[in-house]
Amino acid sequence: MDAGSALSGHYDTEYSKGEIMIKFMNLLGYDAISLGSMDLKYKMDELLDLNDKAEFPILSANLVSRQDKSLVFDAYTIIETSGRNIAIIGISPYPLEESSESDNIEKYETIDPIEAINKIIDDLRLKANIIIVLSSAGREIDEKIAKSIDAVDIIVAGSSNQITMEPVVIKREEKSDALIVESQVLGKKLGKLIVKFSSVGKIKEFEGELLKLDPEVEDDPEIAKILNEYLEQMKK
Repeated sequence: MDAGSALSGHYDTEYSKGEIMIKFMNLLGYDAISLGSMDLKYKMDELLDLNDKAEFPILSANLVSRQDKSLVFDAYTIIETSGRNIAIIGISPYPLEESSESDNIEKYETIDPIEAINKIIDDLRLKANIIIVLSSAGREIDEKIAKSIDAVDIIVAGSSNQITMEPVVIKREEKSDALIVESQVLGKKLGKLIVKFSSVGKIKEFEGELLKLDPEVEDDPEIAKILNEYLEQMKK
């Protein structure tokens, strides 16, 4: 999973209009990503094309058309693992940042993340045992989501630059706690989170850490091959 801004922000990703990252994520078996501020520097038709090429959904529950307020991407996806249904919701920056592609600012907007989640949360309570939010809205909004929407269990955060060396626990009165995690930009660290849930979906135990991806970590041969091919194309 990724909370956003993974498709842009580096010379090789921008050269390929994000396609190289989609190829990498397909190989890694991603379940979902959300759209962040760097991603929205691409034109919307480019992002929709990347969504078609991805073997996982690109999500945003709060990015809508200015014309009719319809969603541009799926708000959420549900995956099944270990006998549990897990809902994953995507949240984009709010409001839409001025650095976004000009046509995106003209034709699209983001609505309040809490409002967006509340529109779908009752339905998700019936469909999923665990609910995860991939958020590019910033830590202040992430904490508001965790405190005000008790069905949300985990928030995978991006864009706030507040790296969590261990999960941040959000206490909720008479409700189970929620967790917020955020790793470093540009793939410098990989976030690992192991959570044990009760039979009714409450967090019982958790363990989280950031794994440093330094030169000592061996490159995946197939990913390295694709990257080297792109780098050769860029030299021409």
